[in-house]
Amino acid sequence: MKDKDSKCDKGWHNGECCCNCKHQLKLMKHPMNKDFGKGSIMEQCGYVCTTPFDDGSNAGNGIFSDRQHGMCEMHEHK
Repeated sequence: MKDKDSKCDKGWHNGECCCNCKHQLKLMKHPMNKDFGKGSIMEQCGYVCTTPFDDGSNAGNGIFSDRQHGMCEMHEHK
């Protein structure tokens, strides 16, 4: 199902961008982190892609990105 965010001009065909993919989550900080991601749990420090790989090799894993926009062949609209 496409929503208002599907009109992103930074993605590829049909507005398919990480910003409107159901697999993208915000990555939040934690006060006990040493360096990267240290801070309030209310602060964002990046994004995580949780797309499942066809062969199951990504089960339980996430892929970090410092950008909201991007593209991949696993895109699924929110």
